Amino acid sequence: MSEGENFDIRPSDENTGEVRVPDVVSESVPPPLPALHYAPYGTRFAAFFTDGVLEAVLQAALSVALGALAAAFLRGAGWGASEGFMSLTAGSIANAYGLLWWGCGAFNRIVIQWYFGGTVGKLIFGLRVAELGGGELRFWTNLKRYLLGWTSALPMGLGYLAPLWTARKQAFHDILARTIVLERQ
Repeated sequence: MSEGENFDIRPSDENTGEVRVPDVVSESVPPPLPALHYAPYGTRFAAFFTDGVLEAVLQAALSVALGALAAAFLRGAGWGASEGFMSLTAGSIANAYGLLWWGCGAFNRIVIQWYFGGTVGKLIFGLRVAELGGGELRFWTNLKRYLLGWTSALPMGLGYLAPLWTARKQAFHDILARTIVLERQ
């Protein structure tokens, strides 16, 4: 470069030699997000209650079926009704019921919520769980939300009331998992 020659480091148009100044605002700012409609507290509560009722009905039906199957198996095996055996059987049925209780709720809140965007109750009431920006719920985020559910229940259920005063209507586990509950549009 010789003395007196101008040196310009800005990008230019090769054909015209004009200096092109990038439009920083339009090139770096993503388009605005659609308006998010957070789920009202009453609707969230109704969905939560509905999930509980549906899960209890499913648990009861599975328990009756499991009990009938166990009784038929035991009769077919020719086992008697000794006191020790009956207490062992009652304990096994109680353990099986505990697994059914947990399994029904976990399946609804982990698998169904991840795949369809909401639990059965949320789907009935037109709600969906989403990532914080409104994006589709990922499996690991949903699993984290399920496992963090105790944070809403632990302080005397206060975390479940948090949607009444938080800006995004989030319960404690939603805040920690970075999720929101929205009305389906």
